[in-house]
Amino acid sequence: MNCLMKSILLQLVLLLAGALAVSCSNRSETGISGVLTGAGDRPLALAHIHLLQPNVNEADSLLLSAVTDSNGAFRLVTEHQGIVKLRCTAPDHSMLDIQPLLLQGRDNISLTIRLGGHRYADRFDSVSLIGDFNNWNWDRALPLLPQPDGRYTLELPATEERFAYQLINVALDKSINGTQSDSFEYDGDGDYRSIVRSEGGRVRIVFDPALLPQSGHEAFVSPLDANRESLLQFADAARRREDNYFMARSQFVLNGHRAESFRWHDAEEFREARAGLEAADGELQQQTALLNYLHLAIFSEEFDTLLVRWAYEEIAPDSYLWSLPERIAIVKLLPWSMTKTGDRQRAWDYLTAVAAEHPDHDVRAHVLYDQLNYADFNRAKDEPQPESFTISIDEARQIYQTLLRDFPDSRFAGTAISYNPDRSIRIGNPIPSFALPAFDDSVAMYDASSSGDRSLLLHFWDPGSPGCVAAIPELIRAHERYGTDSLAILSVALAGNPDELRQFRQEQYAMPWMHSSFKAEESGQVRTLFEIVDVPTLILVGADGIIEASNEFLDKGRLMHLLDTRFHNARRSNEGNSTILGGFKIKPDQKE
Repeated sequence: MNCLMKSILLQLVLLLAGALAVSCSNRSETGISGVLTGAGDRPLALAHIHLLQPNVNEADSLLLSAVTDSNGAFRLVTEHQGIVKLRCTAPDHSMLDIQPLLLQGRDNISLTIRLGGHRYADRFDSVSLIGDFNNWNWDRALPLLPQPDGRYTLELPATEERFAYQLINVALDKSINGTQSDSFEYDGDGDYRSIVRSEGGRVRIVFDPALLPQSGHEAFVSPLDANRESLLQFADAARRREDNYFMARSQFVLNGHRAESFRWHDAEEFREARAGLEAADGELQQQTALLNYLHLAIFSEEFDTLLVRWAYEEIAPDSYLWSLPERIAIVKLLPWSMTKTGDRQRAWDYLTAVAAEHPDHDVRAHVLYDQLNYADFNRAKDEPQPESFTISIDEARQIYQTLLRDFPDSRFAGTAISYNPDRSIRIGNPIPSFALPAFDDSVAMYDASSSGDRSLLLHFWDPGSPGCVAAIPELIRAHERYGTDSLAILSVALAGNPDELRQFRQEQYAMPWMHSSFKAEESGQVRTLFEIVDVPTLILVGADGIIEASNEFLDKGRLMHLLDTRFHNARRSNEGNSTILGGFKIKPDQKE
């Protein structure tokens, strides 16, 4: 009897423990459920719901996914907390992303979703095929042949019974499944691949425009709760704001003005932002409204500093709001505040807290990288700063080592060498000794003395890179204005072959200055010597062989401004022999 009682009591204890464990785990879960349909609100034969964690400039991480049932119903349950993206997909439909979506646990989200149709091309005479046979390569796509009945066909050999393919130049700017399919598979990027069976080692693909589903029907998502809806509305407004700002800035430059002199201020948006703050109901809505004001202020010279400071008081360093997608530039608001609010010590401390406490590793790595940026003492600054905040070399070195140690696989670790406190290519250091073969003379070599008594601008580039090509007109302006007396340019191609470079200079830009050229596989030593992370890279060396400016701080329209400062105005900042950037001062006597 005693043994029986003990056994019963033990089972009860185990059951109770299990129930408590389930109860505790359920407290952190979020359920996402609803119905997903297509055109006419009809259920889809195949549809997926994907829960993704957005990552900065990298592929989103898939957390989980589910297939809808025959009625379009779905349910996801996750313990993940933070900012996520809900992606809805189905064959013959455009994917729909619901983002940013905030998960905080102990919650249920109910959604009604309708997918929109693809936007098709006006003509299909360039429809082409990609698939396993060409490793899904658009550049090697095979054109389908038009037939008298209005269809397009292509027959080709098949090594496997199962043949997967997609069509390009049917829907705008994407590859999609075809009108001939035995089944489908998700391509991992919002669209689907058609699967057909080959026969006798061959497969015949038929594309029939008449079978394309209705085009252009609109997507729909039922409203969320007030907190999440305010976050979605902010994200949409921020994207539109960025688009409008950069369009206006581009037009300003096209009209012949300097990009640095562009100013933007939308008084109506600021009024709406303040109204949003007054209407906010609850902590999260208030924080979102403050975030909206921050995002608005980053593009304007006119803003309320008190509101900016209030935002940093209300939004904690570990807030999930800092995980909003890069497209909205939320993480960039953090370092921006340093140069805009005037409270640099407080802003630096806030950054340090985010880097230490935030649950999103991507955010922490990003902030460490930005701290390195602001602590970097090789930044070329065009004007002295009225205030300075001293960062020791030891502190900068510690930030650099933390980034490499704690986040070695992040994209930031790979490019952090640009801000390595111990790097050789930095302001005030002598340029490393070099000898580069002259492109136009098989015997001559270029070194630091090749510029004579002029400054030397080293230009590392790739003739096949659109970004490098876009930067050349500013180099030409620099050569035309200062090439005679003040500046020599040495362009070093780090990819391509001599014939391609020669053709480029004949057909696009003559670039009438010194050149050296290396094939990509032969450029390793040059990249290492000059610490090249990306191209184009520019390094300005004085006539005395000392580096005056380097890397990204000379591009994006800033080169001419800096050269005008150096040569035309002869204006230099020499306060205490220190280097000043963004209001932060690094003292030479702190260097090892």
